[in-house]
Amino acid sequence: MGNFFAPSGTYPPAGLFSPFHLGMLVLSAAIIITAVTLCRHAKANFVRRQIQILSVVLCVLEVIKIVFNLLTGHADSPNSYVPLYFCSITMYAGLMAGFAKGEIRRIGEVFLTTGGIIGGLAYLIYPLTSLTIYPPFHFISFHSFAFHTIMVYLGFMMLVTGDIKLRPSDAFRHAILICAVSLAALILNLA
Repeated sequence: MGNFFAPSGTYPPAGLFSPFHLGMLVLSAAIIITAVTLCRHAKANFVRRQIQILSVVLCVLEVIKIVFNLLTGHADSPNSYVPLYFCSITMYAGLMAGFAKGEIRRIGEVFLTTGGIIGGLAYLIYPLTSLTIYPPFHFISFHSFAFHTIMVYLGFMMLVTGDIKLRPSDAFRHAILICAVSLAALILNLA
């Protein structure tokens, strides 16, 4: 348990396509497939509740990760404590889709079913931001797989249950959220 919260570089990293990575990939796929299959006939109120609960879980996971990064000496890098990277958009989109109404809700839903799935799958297949830095049994390794598994589950759940029907005009909605977070990141980087 001593290496579960160890600073980066203390232990050898798990590595890409290592037995740990492949095991976590299979576990994540099994969780996503099972969960989506179990809720494929769910009603809209169940879907909305899942989005609300899991969006809050994502936010809590992110806060814990930020605290970990600050406590282990990463305060010099805003990327360690300011969640403005692509996958963090899922937290904002989830809150929008789960708690907002109208166009704001639609923007969140569109991102969850497009960027959430694509970003989550990209990480699960190629987890550069954790397994190349941290050991297998480490908080960040587990955090990252849990976070991205939830991302993919939310998007597929919404599509499979028919909670959202994507339209060509949704490309604009997807772009709005990405541009807003990109602008915030640019401003932070220029400051």
